[in-house]
Formats: sequence, structure tokens, C-alpha cells
Amino acid sequence: MLSSDKLITLEELLALPTAADRAEVVDIPGLGKMKIRPLSMAEAQQMRKECWREAPGKREAEFDDARWQTLIFTKCVVEPQMSYDDAARLRLLPSRLIDQLYQAILTLGGIVEGSGISEKAVQESEASFHD
Repeated sequence: MLSSDKLITLEELLALPTAADRAEVVDIPGLGKMKIRPLSMAEAQQMRKECWREAPGKREAEFDDARWQTLIFTKCVVEPQMSYDDAARLRLLPSRLIDQLYQAILTLGGIVEGSGISEKAVQESEASFHD
């Protein structure tokens, strides 16, 4: 981890591990050991674009949560690697099992801690508004 008493250089920033480099083996209760990784910002943006759909008969687009979760599994489950169709079938398993996998991926990426937004993410977000 970089020292907090000096400003980070561009070289240090660009040398940090990418999302793909941060894969970890985790034990998902009821599923077993899997290798997962967090999403990158670029991946998340692209996936969000893919998940917004025009809803027939509605004025506004709707976010396709099922597609989002399926895409998360295809990008973030490193081992066993799966196709989109495989990930869609995975969603047919008991929700408690799959939710544990989904939460592990989000936690690894710092999006959630347990069942909510991490305290660190909240503090960093609040700090960005004060700058």
C-alpha cells in the first residue's frame, strides 16, 4: 500500500494491480472454492450500458438486473470459467447460494462489506465532495 503522507505519482497510480490482477480464491458456502475477481470501472460502465433496455409500452428504459448479475458472473468468476449461457443457468440454483457468490464478488471489489456499502467507500465518496 502506498504511503498516505505523500501524493501518489502517475507512475505509482498506473502501476497498481488491475481488477483482473486481483483475483482471489474464496470458499463460497454450499458451492465450494472458486477463483473470483472484482470488476474494473471500464467493465462496469460497459455492462451497465448493456443492461439498460427499452421497455415495451413504457416511457423510460429499465435496468435488467438479471442480465447485470449474469454478466458479473461471466466477468468475475475466473475459475470455473463460464459463458453467458452457463452464468444464466447458474442463476437457476437456490438464491441463497448464488447470492453468496454475488456478494463475495461485490465485497472483493469494495462495493459492499457484508450486506451494504462499505464504510471505506462511503468515507472516500464523502471526502471527494469536500475537496
